[in-house]
Amino acid sequence: MLINLDGLVLFGPGSEWFWTMAQFAALTITGVAIFRQLKAQAWANQFELLRQFGNDFSDERMTRTKLTALIDLSRGARHLTPAMDDTGNFFENVANARFHGHMHPRYAREEFATAGQWYWAVFEPVLPDLRRADPTLWQAWERWLVEVRELDRHSGKIADPRLERVAASIPEAIDYFIARLRTEQEMKSGVIPVWPGPAIATETPASEAPLPPVRSA
Repeated sequence: MLINLDGLVLFGPGSEWFWTMAQFAALTITGVAIFRQLKAQAWANQFELLRQFGNDFSDERMTRTKLTALIDLSRGARHLTPAMDDTGNFFENVANARFHGHMHPRYAREEFATAGQWYWAVFEPVLPDLRRADPTLWQAWERWLVEVRELDRHSGKIADPRLERVAASIPEAIDYFIARLRTEQEMKSGVIPVWPGPAIATETPASEAPLPPVRSA
């Protein structure tokens, strides 16, 4: 017999050890259950945050904002326009969510790193002018992209870092956003697309394609 139950007392004097052990076991089980519940809730919160960020980035308001920011830059803006500010602040918020633990680093990188690198490269030529007014502008975004670039290097991902390549893709992105807004307006108006129609470009829009990592400041 492996367990000797002789003299075992479950009730009355001498049973205190049993009930102490039982309470400890119950607390341990309860603690594990609470930990798992909190962990599951934390993951659910991160997925919800990621979904909200994704919706915000692709909705009509943000599409107009990104379009206006690109047009501002194409017209030679050297100061922080409202559209440029809102576009940059989106990625600043992504970076802050990642560094504050609200968004898993992998989710942030997989969902927003490509666009984040492209828009940084778009703003980089005017960044010194922008930071004369605010030296702390978009520091979290910049720090996050340095991290992303390092991870890309370790994974063997190679991208073309030349700024002229990014600049050449801005007109394509502008055309893409205009077409997207026109489609949304047509949907609201009940306009039905016709076929056959004029040929359109089939290339991946610049703001969605794999784009070059940024240089650290």
